[in-house]
Amino acid sequence: MSDLTTMDSDIEGRTVIVQMSMPNTERLARVILYGVIALWAFAFLATVASAFGYGRDATDGDSRSGMRLHTDAETGCQYLSTGDGLTPRMRNNHHMGCRNG
Repeated sequence: MSDLTTMDSDIEGRTVIVQMSMPNTERLARVILYGVIALWAFAFLATVASAFGYGRDATDGDSRSGMRLHTDAETGCQYLSTGDGLTPRMRNNHHMGCRNG
């Protein structure tokens, strides 16, 4: 893809194979073009995924909350975390709303 091979004949009629390589600027331009296309495709897919709510959970409102939801398997109680610890998830009536407890 980077080398062009052509056949030519010299003055005496002999066939000569001439190889010409693509200049570095053309290679660089092609790499930049493919990079821009890849970035555009990634941005497009990320926008579509965000529009359909991919990556959201029950802790999110109109935008991502940054919290993670954890559920205790034994009690069914839910807890929220941001990486610094756990906080009980409270319902509107100020109770945890555990399913099993």
